[in-house]
Amino acid sequence: MPVNEEIFGIAIGDSWIAAATNLNRIHLYSLSGVQHFIYDIPGQVVALVGFNKLLFLTYHYGLGKKF
Repeated sequence: MPVNEEIFGIAIGDSWIAAATNLNRIHLYSLSGVQHFIYDIPGQVVALVGFNKLLFLTYHYGLGKKF
């Protein structure tokens, strides 16, 4: 990871590992450690789950609502 980027969450599937970072990015790696993709997410990551070839991601988007 770059110096200013920290891992906040990790998910693993059959042949990949995904890492969520503090810069709202998802890094996708093979199990051997080769990076395949970097995705920019429009908000902060809440949860990251992997199963087989699927990746499920939730993130904050918007300002919320005051009651």
